[in-house]
Amino acid sequence: MSLYSLLFGPNKIWKQLAEDIGGVYEFKDIFSRDKITLTYKQWIIRLDNHLDYDEDGPYYTRLRVLTSFQSPLNFEIREHPFINFTLGKKKPFKIGDLIIDKKFVFRSNDEKQLKSLFKSHKVYYNFFRVSGDGCFKFRRNVLSYEEVKIRNVNKLKSLFLMFKRTLDYLDSIDKIKINQTS
Repeated sequence: MSLYSLLFGPNKIWKQLAEDIGGVYEFKDIFSRDKITLTYKQWIIRLDNHLDYDEDGPYYTRLRVLTSFQSPLNFEIREHPFINFTLGKKKPFKIGDLIIDKKFVFRSNDEKQLKSLFKSHKVYYNFFRVSGDGCFKFRRNVLSYEEVKIRNVNKLKSLFLMFKRTLDYLDSIDKIKINQTS
């Protein structure tokens, strides 16, 4: 929780966002984070903020959902300036869309499945709407998106929608099982 929240109370923007998307806003004390949780089908999508590893690092807005999966599908997507990230020894690849391939770097242990994910019009459209300087990834049963301090409410709403569409897709290809624990 920020000093502002401590002094002035709950984050009004997050409170309104939770109401708009049908989620729950939880105002925490100084020792824990404010968060929004949204139950979508079998999953709990969580929005919170966190600091990078060192105390002087950037303040990130993070969306996460814990899942259980049958296949070890992993992927990570970033904009080109962050080309030095690694996902094991996987090399970057293109998904076959000129607009997205110019802007983003894709890595996955299952290139075919990731390309298939982006062929889904609903996922493609929502991903393109929320793309920014963040990182969208699915690794070790966690679907997540992180970006330095997101302040745009419409972008946050679009992120929740992108997560719903991605979960639906992954569920449809039987990559994710129900996991209701968080």
